[in-house]
Amino acid sequence: MIEHNDFTGTNIFPRASMNFKLNPNHTIRFGVSTALRTPNYIEEKFDCKVVVPTSIPNATLLDQFSADTGNLKPERIISREIGYIGSVGRFSLDTRLFHDEISDYIQTVKRDDFVPPVGYILVQGAPRTSQNGGSVKVNGFETQVKWRVTKDTRALVNYAYVRISGDESLLTRDITLSMPHNTISALLTHRLNPQWDASLAYYQTSEVAEIGDGELVGSVKRLDVRLARQFTYRTCKGEVSVAIENLFNEYYQEFAEYNVLRRRANLNVKLDF
Repeated sequence: MIEHNDFTGTNIFPRASMNFKLNPNHTIRFGVSTALRTPNYIEEKFDCKVVVPTSIPNATLLDQFSADTGNLKPERIISREIGYIGSVGRFSLDTRLFHDEISDYIQTVKRDDFVPPVGYILVQGAPRTSQNGGSVKVNGFETQVKWRVTKDTRALVNYAYVRISGDESLLTRDITLSMPHNTISALLTHRLNPQWDASLAYYQTSEVAEIGDGELVGSVKRLDVRLARQFTYRTCKGEVSVAIENLFNEYYQEFAEYNVLRRRANLNVKLDF
């Protein structure tokens, strides 16, 4: 793939993959891909300030929040993976090992070399700017297991393990904790009859630190239940469902302490014309 933009010019990022089908039920895949994240306008050219005139000659107050120096390189990621897809009887498995490396990470730092224009007095210290920093390595694996319990019952289990490493002085605070180390989800569905179906869904993540104005979020455990009925009205098909999220009313937060979620119930109606 070739991309051109006004900030970083022309960039090329190739991709390649190979699949080896051992037999009709088992496949191994290998893949390497690259991608870019072009710096946005705020990272490349942002100039945010407040100017307060005073009655004193050559003493205009300047509160400079951001003063980007520009000339940023795009962040580049190289992703490598080995995967397997297979099925045995009523079970199917999709799993992969991966190693991702992000280079030229764009970080926000204080610009200590900033000099205010003549006649301006800088207040509240040095402004911030964006610059290319270090690299981030992300290692882990993901797996998904499907189980056809009966012709009307299905089970699905997902698990992911992730580790992030890097020098935070060249990156962003808490970036090594910005993804949960362990993520688990499970879904059990059952069709009671042609009109009615029910499901149970379970979610669990280990603690994670949200980048930005987020905070350290502890481990989350949640169980959802859903009951739905399909119907036909004249020429329309539809569905009415009731879903209860966080069935056991477990206290947990998302992103920050002001995003606290408890048990919730939803009634949904869908019509297909």
